[in-house]
Amino acid sequence: MNQRGNKKLLCLFLAAAVMTAAGCRKKDEPSELPEETEIPYEDTVWAVKPGLELDDVRPLEGFRSGQMIYTTGSGSTQLIITEHENVGYPQTWGDTGYTTDAVIVEKGGYTGIYDYAGNELYPVSIRVNTTPFSAGITSAYRLYQDTGSSDFVFGAADTSSSKAYVFSYDFREAEEIPYSDFISDPMRNVKTTAQVCTQAGVLGILYRESANSAQQLFERYNGTKLTGNTVAYEISSSFAKTGAGSIVDEDGSYYAALVNGRGSYREGSYVNGFYLAGTKNEIAFFNAAYASQISYDYHDAMYFEDGYAPVKLYGKWGFIDTQGNEVTDFIFDDVTPLYQGRAYVKFGDTWGILNIKKSLEDGKQLNLATCYSQEDESRAKGTVTVNIRNLNFRENAGTGGINVGIANKGSVYPVYEIVENDGYTWYRIDGGHWLADSNGEWLTYTK
Repeated sequence: MNQRGNKKLLCLFLAAAVMTAAGCRKKDEPSELPEETEIPYEDTVWAVKPGLELDDVRPLEGFRSGQMIYTTGSGSTQLIITEHENVGYPQTWGDTGYTTDAVIVEKGGYTGIYDYAGNELYPVSIRVNTTPFSAGITSAYRLYQDTGSSDFVFGAADTSSSKAYVFSYDFREAEEIPYSDFISDPMRNVKTTAQVCTQAGVLGILYRESANSAQQLFERYNGTKLTGNTVAYEISSSFAKTGAGSIVDEDGSYYAALVNGRGSYREGSYVNGFYLAGTKNEIAFFNAAYASQISYDYHDAMYFEDGYAPVKLYGKWGFIDTQGNEVTDFIFDDVTPLYQGRAYVKFGDTWGILNIKKSLEDGKQLNLATCYSQEDESRAKGTVTVNIRNLNFRENAGTGGINVGIANKGSVYPVYEIVENDGYTWYRIDGGHWLADSNGEWLTYTK
């Protein structure tokens, strides 16, 4: 069953809560969806230089859960929620039909929609504090009361007016609908963990739970019910968990171990062949096909798009490739995943759009010097090359200086001043950024 069939499954679920189920139908489209076109790339690391005065930028994400319908022994139907691999850009998860070139932006308590060239698609005009969702704009299902059918939408609900707003597929218009027709969380109180016992041929899923109790449904596994690689936990014939977890493919066969004794799987992180696992304070990427850790441990991370993923280390964000190589300095205060090779990044007080993929393919480094430097390089005394990982940038030439980021191993920076202090040699690579060296081990200086 393909993911488009998920809409039909959800119709059955919503109908059970309202009236008799009927076939899903498309929502009215105030404007026609334009054809997707590739974003042109300039010969620079920045598509849009920092200067976008926004409080936050977030990717638009479809629902991360999968669905399947079970027919019980009594003949009634039951919607079951699973956690499966999400493939492609987040705007397409669940086969949404929306344009992929769009992000949520927030400023002064209002949200709107921009594209990845920094253009406004929908005005920043939806108040966050009058919506029941922290993001303001969210994924949801629109319910058609006359038939009980539904359709996936992006939109927002306004508690102050009891109205909801549904975006057109290009995000340039919004249709007002009744608040009760905007189903923002159709999976509420549903646990997204499948349990599979391949030996007994049984699929068991914890499908609904309240604060005091939980119910389980077990029956013989039918391979046609899965829509893709699914996160699962093996159980015995008596339905007791026997392992940390695994991934089963579409026909129910074993695909790979979920984790390899390395912390807990982060729910919702299985995207484009990789997932996250770890502890509360440390997280790492795993290649799903081999259950192998491919990255260092980080303090936070997002997911891979276009071959790169955002990772956070000591309060700053950078990016890695699918081999786990760190490809930028850790100098950004916030970031988004990539779209067509670009990512929104917050540098200082404003946002810009970084040409990550094209810059790296062209052999450019994405570090503090190439992304930010305000110095005249013709005045540089020489250059330093970073020899170690996790070397801090500091605001002044001393160990007491504030840490303002981390230099990427292999990065090369121009040097404008050299100072000896606190037992180290300090190199100023920009107006307010210094790197320390210990006896030529951390940095290589070249005149």
